[in-house]
Amino acid sequence: MLKKTRVEPLWAQLAVGAALALPIGFGMMLVNGLLTGRVSDLGWWRASLRFNLYSCLFVAYSMLAVRRGIEKLLSPASIDALSEGGNWRGTLVINAIAIAGVVLGVTISFTVTWWLVGWNPWAAFLSNGIAKT
Repeated sequence: MLKKTRVEPLWAQLAVGAALALPIGFGMMLVNGLLTGRVSDLGWWRASLRFNLYSCLFVAYSMLAVRRGIEKLLSPASIDALSEGGNWRGTLVINAIAIAGVVLGVTISFTVTWWLVGWNPWAAFLSNGIAKT
């Protein structure tokens, strides 16, 4: 779970993050396409897939960055206590890392997309009725 020092090189951590994020993003797109009836619409795939995979990469890399930040901030004794397992604190830390990674990753992804492409995903998200509840 958490380690004070990592023996894995950064490129390997990023590769594993991408290897996990890209199939998850594709799977979410496939489920969305099946539920909305757009799975056979190639225009929808071309318009949506790149942005969704890009967002999933930002989320995965943000989770890695948050985890690494927590590992740097905590003492070795705290990391050992959390990594033992069998208590609720370790589960709470993993969930906090996941939530912080999702929030940070989506925020960065939406903002970078707005800057690079000119399309405002924030406006699209906030115009949805679910976002207003």
